[in-house]
Amino acid sequence: MKSKDLGDAGEACACDFLKANGFQIISQNMRYVDSELDIIARKKKDLHFIEVRSKQHAYFGLPEETIDTRKKKRIIRASQRFLMGSDGRFDDMQCHFDVIAVLFDQTKPRISYYGDAFIIE
Repeated sequence: MKSKDLGDAGEACACDFLKANGFQIISQNMRYVDSELDIIARKKKDLHFIEVRSKQHAYFGLPEETIDTRKKKRIIRASQRFLMGSDGRFDDMQCHFDVIAVLFDQTKPRISYYGDAFIIE
């Protein structure tokens, strides 16, 4: 599977997982100059910025292990840009940075959800 196809399949699995668990998808693939937000979702009074990582196998590590400090900073910066451009629609919401890892090494994808995977330091 090509990298783009793998990423798209992972995001589709992540959206299905989120919807099945009571999340409402607000936006996907919000692109900024130097960063991107994979999924923005809400659940009750919480706003979730969700990074999706997908891999075909775990030979060289799990998908969630591929998020480094630089990537976290980019996600945080993108979330700040998103919030600044939202005209205050989400001001009363608590923000969370989550990760969904999707591993396609079996017939059914394995999905791992990490709520509050990192915080703004």
